[in-house]
Amino acid sequence: MIFMKIRSFKKRTFIFAYLAYEVIALAFAGSASAQILDRIKFEVPQHAVMAKLPTEPGRTRLIVTSNSPFAVIASGAVGDYNISVMSEGHINTTSFGSNAQLPGPASLCAAAVSPVESIIYQAEQKTARSRGSVLSQAVMIEIRYDSALAPDFAVKTQVNSQGLVPAAGCAGPIG
Repeated sequence: MIFMKIRSFKKRTFIFAYLAYEVIALAFAGSASAQILDRIKFEVPQHAVMAKLPTEPGRTRLIVTSNSPFAVIASGAVGDYNISVMSEGHINTTSFGSNAQLPGPASLCAAAVSPVESIIYQAEQKTARSRGSVLSQAVMIEIRYDSALAPDFAVKTQVNSQGLVPAAGCAGPIG
């Protein structure tokens, strides 16, 4: 009988000791988890996507959507570029931009002084104003330039466009 009481006492003591250990371990694990979250920065990868629409010489229209600030890059031509950005509109019968915002200035003029890559438009924020489809978060960037030129255009996130030279401002609209 005494042996059974000792055994049940040992079981209870063991269970209480184990529970106490778990509670103490949980307290240390919680503070360690908090420190890990403070030290690790979780980020969504930056993406900028563009689609080029067919137009006449001297004019390029880009549909752009980006989850971060981005830059429009021109290369292969020296000259002035008139840039206008529309946050909402239609392409034939398809609408775009119902959930978009202007990512930067609505219009500007940039002068590329070298045929190497240069930034002709710099967006300060993402294109999306609210959740929705990719096309509903897209903006249209229209670029006008001398029809004798054949520049190449690209869109890069702000991170990927670091180190590129911004184009200079120009006098005014291109005729």
